[in-house]
Amino acid sequence: MSSFYFSKLISKKELFMDKKIEFDEKISEIIKIDEGEIRKERTFDKFIVSVLLIGWSLFQMLLPTVLMLNSIAVRAIHLAFAISIIFLTIPMFKKRKCKIKAFSEKGHIPLIDYFLAIVSVLAVLYIIIDYSGIIGRAGRPLSRDLVISFLTIILVIEASRRVIGPALGIIALAFSAYGFLGPYMPEFIAFKGVSLSKYVTQLILSTEGVYGIPLDVSAQTVFLFVLLGAILDNYPNINFIGHGPLVWKHISADNAKNTSKYPKGEV
Repeated sequence: MSSFYFSKLISKKELFMDKKIEFDEKISEIIKIDEGEIRKERTFDKFIVSVLLIGWSLFQMLLPTVLMLNSIAVRAIHLAFAISIIFLTIPMFKKRKCKIKAFSEKGHIPLIDYFLAIVSVLAVLYIIIDYSGIIGRAGRPLSRDLVISFLTIILVIEASRRVIGPALGIIALAFSAYGFLGPYMPEFIAFKGVSLSKYVTQLILSTEGVYGIPLDVSAQTVFLFVLLGAILDNYPNINFIGHGPLVWKHISADNAKNTSKYPKGEV
């Protein structure tokens, strides 16, 4: 009888351990997805992504001392790096939802995502490729401008959906629809609406929409803090920040002989 209860207890314990392992695996998967560790790229894929990441970091660190670019060029290049890396590292769907395997491929980067990355880079950089032409015909966009602008909007929304889910994209589309449907809304929220040319000019072909101040802040400041955080996270035993404002105050030119508060040891 005791052996029966003992074996039953062992089986319950094994069942509990199996469920715990399964639970831990699910939690680990959720954390990886949240941190962007979704795809396990092949050697060639890792090389491409690594080159992009290193190139992006070097580009940002060389601003503005070595690379002297105008604000719109910095914003466009910053966005081009970001959106291409998103398409290459995050699949369209995190779980398989359709018969097309490439849409949720996690073992390598499928051709469709390479294609989207290339197209997104060209679309995002269009504003600096034809900058003088866009400025010259401000408010009177060509058919080419309209097509590329709408393509850019779709790709930016898709990139944001891959990273943070559909909420932001839905909000953007809702307000875009409101801009066109303004005259048909109830009186208390109605307005004359916007034309197609004004919509794309405001959103893509100027520095007031996608290429606005938030992107400039990201390119000029936020990226460097994120990069520093990533370095400190991956190399926790190295003292990167060896001396702060208080130290510099005591070893400044005004008080050069006083080095008592200079950090001792390796920095």
